[in-house]
Amino acid sequence: MEDSLTERIGYLRKIDLFSGFSEEKCARIADLCVWKNVKSQTMIFSQSDAPGGVYFLASGTVRASIYSATGKNVVFQDMQAGRMFGEISALDGSERSASIETKTPCLIAMLSPEAFIELLREEPEISLHVIRMLTGEIRRLSSRVVEFSTLSVPGRVHAELLRLAPVQTSGETVSIIKPAPKLSDIANRISTHREAVSRELSRLIKSGLIVRTSGSLHITDLARLEQMVENADRE
Repeated sequence: MEDSLTERIGYLRKIDLFSGFSEEKCARIADLCVWKNVKSQTMIFSQSDAPGGVYFLASGTVRASIYSATGKNVVFQDMQAGRMFGEISALDGSERSASIETKTPCLIAMLSPEAFIELLREEPEISLHVIRMLTGEIRRLSSRVVEFSTLSVPGRVHAELLRLAPVQTSGETVSIIKPAPKLSDIANRISTHREAVSRELSRLIKSGLIVRTSGSLHITDLARLEQMVENADRE
């Protein structure tokens, strides 16, 4: 990694955790990190690996996934630049809870568990941010558990499309998911098979609620899709 300190500071200030930090503080953290350019389709760490450092994603996209006892791959989430990962293992000293693999070429900064814990002690603002982030994850996972318990496969497909849709301003009814997700990726996220996802997307396309292009999915009526999920939850 040959980027200058100024460039590294710039990368760190784009990380959610450090967005409000001064240049001086970011410079100190940048010096504590190990910086790496990582190729696409590279495993950063695997589920059940020994505990290790915390990673900050300066550029690119990584995927978090979990493998069941039978070897089934369950996609947890895709993370874009600005995110942190690996903090759970660094905090509790236990093995990695998920596997992280790069989907694109990435620039990653790694901070040792010891340095991360010390940073939390020194900077209450960072500690609060981490607490809020972990709380958000608990809420998100709780919602997913409810979906698996209450929604049929079509309902879970609808809910996943809503999650993938970019946040819209008030009153906007159309949302474009770009790039279009792979059917297998959606299936892995909602614990079903590719064919079931394909059938439901075909039905949504026939109804006009989804328009598929070569590289994207257009949701033509977000409110209607949201209502379908809500109604399914009541059944």
